[in-house]
Amino acid sequence: MEDGQRSISWLVQRRDSSVMAQENVAAADIQHWLQSVGLESLCQLEVLTFFHRHPTSVLPASYLARLLGYPMEPVATVLDSLATLRLLEWSPQPRGARAYQVVVSPVPSRSEALERLLSLSENRSGRLLLGKHFGRRNQTVREDQQAAQRKFLDHADMDLKRITRLFGRTSATGQ
Repeated sequence: MEDGQRSISWLVQRRDSSVMAQENVAAADIQHWLQSVGLESLCQLEVLTFFHRHPTSVLPASYLARLLGYPMEPVATVLDSLATLRLLEWSPQPRGARAYQVVVSPVPSRSEALERLLSLSENRSGRLLLGKHFGRRNQTVREDQQAAQRKFLDHADMDLKRITRLFGRTSATGQ
């Protein structure tokens, strides 16, 4: 077997064993790691994972919120909580941006727990496993946002119907 084929085979085996290992992670282990690190929400984990994957990020919190699909307020709160937990630190940059960096804890059990959580979040099966752990309590922000969007669209449809009744036509039906 050529070296290229052997290394590809090894990568596939490593990936498969990693996925299998993630499937065998006990809920109690995840709970213990989350408690050791101090994470309480999926948003916290997603922000931490983002900065772990992008260690040289310089951006305003509002842009981070848009990238992750959250409203600004929860992300700002999470950034503060992660700084309080000493998991994230930042330095101010010009124009409201900040340079963020994940902090590795000097406490071995805490740094190991963080490493395991970040490792789990590296692929879809691990993220699903972590998402199940956090459950519905962290989905409410996104659900509220989606409900507000639906309400807005429903009102817009009703307004369009009123305008159509009032004027008897729309721009689509002609002049």
